[in-house]
Amino acid sequence: MMLAGILSALLADMGLRYLRAKLLGNVAGRMDYLIGVETFKQLLHLPPLFTERSSTASQLSRLKQFDAVRDFFTGPNASLLLELPFVLLFVIVIALVAGPVALVPVVMLGVYIAFGLIWLPASADRGIRSGRSRSDRQQILSQTLDGRHEIKGVGAESVWYARFREFSGEAVTANYHTTVSNSVLQSFAQGTMTIAGVAVIALGTYRVLEGAMSIGALIATMALIWRVLGPIQNAFLSYSKFEQVVMAIRQINQLMSLEAEPQTGRSALMLNEVEGRINIDRVSFRYGPNQDPALLGVSFSVEPGEMVAIMGQTGSGKSTLIKLIAGMYRAQAGAVLLNKFDIRQLNAMDLRRSIAYVPQQAKLFHGTIAQNLRLNNVMATDEELRQACAEAGVLDAILNMPQGFDTRIGDKSTERLPPGFIRELSMARAFLRPARIILLDEPGASLDMESDQRFMERIRRLKGKKTIIMVSHRPSHARLADKVVILDQGAVAFTRVSLPRERFWDIPVPKIDSPTRQPLLPRPSCAHHDSVPHIA
Repeated sequence: MMLAGILSALLADMGLRYLRAKLLGNVAGRMDYLIGVETFKQLLHLPPLFTERSSTASQLSRLKQFDAVRDFFTGPNASLLLELPFVLLFVIVIALVAGPVALVPVVMLGVYIAFGLIWLPASADRGIRSGRSRSDRQQILSQTLDGRHEIKGVGAESVWYARFREFSGEAVTANYHTTVSNSVLQSFAQGTMTIAGVAVIALGTYRVLEGAMSIGALIATMALIWRVLGPIQNAFLSYSKFEQVVMAIRQINQLMSLEAEPQTGRSALMLNEVEGRINIDRVSFRYGPNQDPALLGVSFSVEPGEMVAIMGQTGSGKSTLIKLIAGMYRAQAGAVLLNKFDIRQLNAMDLRRSIAYVPQQAKLFHGTIAQNLRLNNVMATDEELRQACAEAGVLDAILNMPQGFDTRIGDKSTERLPPGFIRELSMARAFLRPARIILLDEPGASLDMESDQRFMERIRRLKGKKTIIMVSHRPSHARLADKVVILDQGAVAFTRVSLPRERFWDIPVPKIDSPTRQPLLPRPSCAHHDSVPHIA
């Protein structure tokens, strides 16, 4: 009968443990899914400026810290949370059965708290330094893999190796101190628990010899005492894990509290009414509160079907202006009007769907050529793909590939593709979108003479049909334009309609004195650009 009871108790314990593991697994999976999906959605809808100031490796390292929440629910710490409420119940039962023996786990808890107040803060600091050192080493390793050709090209292997050795040494030293600290913590916890167990046996035996309690009560006390001492010890050792979870939750809350791009506003129906008229009204923009303005009081207008060339020296704000028109950045002063609508009042996704934008640095994603092209128009047919590629002058190059439009690109094979091919492919992707406004940022970069002639012929055919704003340094591109806007130090220095074909660069460009620029744009009060310490 006793054996049957013991077996029943063991089976019940196994069943309850299985149900607990299943419940925690479901909770962990649900948490992992919700955190992953919602944070990814937030990242997609954040303004690009939030994520441009940090490297990809650094951002991935910070996002990986969110896994601490999932690991908490899948590891023993989640079970610990379920066991801790029963500790008080077991202590009360021990007090009823064995009297003063119940003071042993209470004293043990006090010893843990006293030692933790002294040791745990320093141990946590060592853990933080170790994590930062590993992150720095991982970042330099990622930079090495991404820029290995440049490192070899300048013969900087020895310099880079010395840097990696320095970072590795710091990481190893920090990890050593963390390991020693954790070992001391583990040894103290094990020793304290052993002493507490011996104290329970000694005190219980003494009370049995005095006749204050029976042997059965002593056996019951020993069975319960480990259900008390074990969770207390695990809670003491899991302090750093709890801190990581709290920090991860705090970072998630900071990320989710950031102001995302507006997904509500005037609908696509209103954007379909846009004729292509753009007004830049005293637009000013700076990348940070402590930086000089990238744009300062820029004003000009673009009529429907008009082509405007934006020119200027490097760093004059040309690409920044294009990104403002595309809705990638938000002006801190002034307004960008699309017809009569301020683009800040428009739905961000609908706005970009109504604009064909070719950035200065083309990005291809892992997949086939056809899949990359259809990013701009998922419903595009094969014939439309061919037509867009023909207009961009890249169709013959694609058809000459063994797999044609099914050729896979976007991985390391992209490095072997000619830069001109990548540029033409990005323009084909833009032409695939039926947009009334086309924004081109340095479209002639990486194009040879023949490709550039094809590009200019395409632009001639689009003139009058589409509103085109193009950033370029080439006089041949400027001669195609109906209007040329020259920027200097972020301000409009010169605007002219119908530039002459001869002596283009003899046009005088007035200089703007930098001391008079600063008072025109006060420091922005919206400090949200610097409120992203963990993502951007």
